[in-house]
Order: sequence, then C-alpha cells, then structure tokens
Amino acid sequence: LNSLNVNFLYLILIFPLLCLFYILKFYSELEAVSWWDYGDDWTAFQTFARAIVVDNEWLNAGEGIIYFRPGIRYVFAIIHILYGFSGFAQKIIEPILIFSGCYLFIFILLKFKIHPFISFLSSTLLISIFLGENYRWNISRGITEYYSFFLIILNCFLILKLDLKKNINFIIIAIFGILNVWLREDHIILIFFSYYLSMINKNYNDNLSFFSSIIKYTLNNFIYIFLFGFILSLGLFILWIRNYYVGGNLGLDHPSLSSITNNTNSDHKVDYFFNFYMLFTASIWPNLPRITTFLLFGT
Repeated sequence: LNSLNVNFLYLILIFPLLCLFYILKFYSELEAVSWWDYGDDWTAFQTFARAIVVDNEWLNAGEGIIYFRPGIRYVFAIIHILYGFSGFAQKIIEPILIFSGCYLFIFILLKFKIHPFISFLSSTLLISIFLGENYRWNISRGITEYYSFFLIILNCFLILKLDLKKNINFIIIAIFGILNVWLREDHIILIFFSYYLSMINKNYNDNLSFFSSIIKYTLNNFIYIFLFGFILSLGLFILWIRNYYVGGNLGLDHPSLSSITNNTNSDHKVDYFFNFYMLFTASIWPNLPRITTFLLFGT
C-alpha cells in the first residue's frame, strides 16, 4: 500500500460504510428527536441549548456560573438553529467527526514518514477503540469527547501542514485551541502538549539525542509555544470573567467539591486546589489521574 491507495481505501470504502451505518440507524430522527436520559450530561447540554435558542440567553446560556463544558451548549444551539427540532443532524455529526479525525490521523502519521500500511492499521485501530468497548454506546449521545477529539487531531494536522510564521495560520490554530478548551476545559494540558509535540517534531531533520532534540526545537519554537499556552489560558480567563460578570463569581470553586473535601469555609478558598486538580487531571483528589489521561498524554 502507498499513501494514495491508503487514502482511496479509507475515503471510498471505510468512511462511507461507517457513515451509512449511522445514517440508517438515525434515519427515523429526520423529523423527530429522541429523548435523552434524565440527569445525564447530554440532557443538561440540550437544556442549556434550548435556553440559548428559545429564550435568547446567549450570554447566560442557561446558568449564571458555568463550571462544566461551556462550549458544547452553543454547538448544539447552532445545530438546532440550522436544522430545527430534528435530532438527525446532531446524531450524525458525531460519527462523522470521529471518522474524519481518524482520517486526519493517517495524514499525521504519513507526515512523520510512517509506512502507509502501518498508518492505515493505526487509524483502523483507533476506529476500533471508538467502536468497541463502552465508547460505542456514547456515540451520538451528545457528549463533548468526540468534538474535542476532532479539534485536537485537526489542530495537530494544521500545525504540521501550515507555516505558523504567517500570522493568519497561527491565529486559526489559536482559535481552534480556545474552542477546544471551551469544549473540554479539563483537556487544556493535553491540548497544549499536542501543540507542543507537533511543533517540535514538525521540522525534525537531524540525528540528535532525544533530550537534545527536545531542547533544540523547543528553543527554536519557544515564542509560538509560549503564545499558544498563553492563549489557551486566556480562553479559561474569558470564561471566568464571564462568570463574574453574569453570576457574580469566577466559578473557580465548584460547590459540589465542598461535600467531597469536607470544606465548610464560606470563602471556599481551599477548594481551589481540588478544582484545579480536577481541571488538569479529570479526577478528584486524592485519586490518581484517570488512565485515559495517561493514554492521551502518551499519545
């Protein structure tokens, strides 16, 4: 297999067949919408999206202080504005994002001169992870993981493809980074390191040792790496300022953490540590970071 055959095989055979399966699965929702489970994340996101569209709460977005996944409610709101009450568009977008991300993954591997056959097998393995185990039950349920996955893969692809010395290219990647933070705020470290590793490996062309090459290419691209990290932090800062303006609180201390940490202080200052730990590890102190966090960093 060469790179052309790999692209042809994926686009002509695998991608259409997988998308066709989900089209047939959700065909009945062209003029209807299925009910989401009461109390789950995806139900809350739909409720917030309705507040945006029906009640015109574009700034309030259903709640004064946003602690959790601020961006996805706007994604669903826009989908309903474009496609109305029908649930088909939202249900089909998620598998398309997954399979498109897996396709871009092939390009990323080819960029690093991985053999086309290995690249194809790696992408197939990635698809099998999404379609196997418990992941398959959550596809098209309305959670943020798949939107975030696609933006991370897209950002890595654009970093390798575009000349970041052109301001417009860097701005595009920075915007995608902020959108990703708003989709999954606990992925901010992952988003930064995906950018960082893609950047330092983009122009790798020497035989330096592992640590020497990291130091060299980090210094060569330091200004772009620093700016991207600053912009991601700015994305969180904008959310906190919005919380203070709308709800009168920065939203740094999630109220549910008080019962977990047994903190009864009225100022909740102690909760800041626990909230930031949860933000950066997707786990609650003193539990170790989730195994998926390690896998994502390893990837």
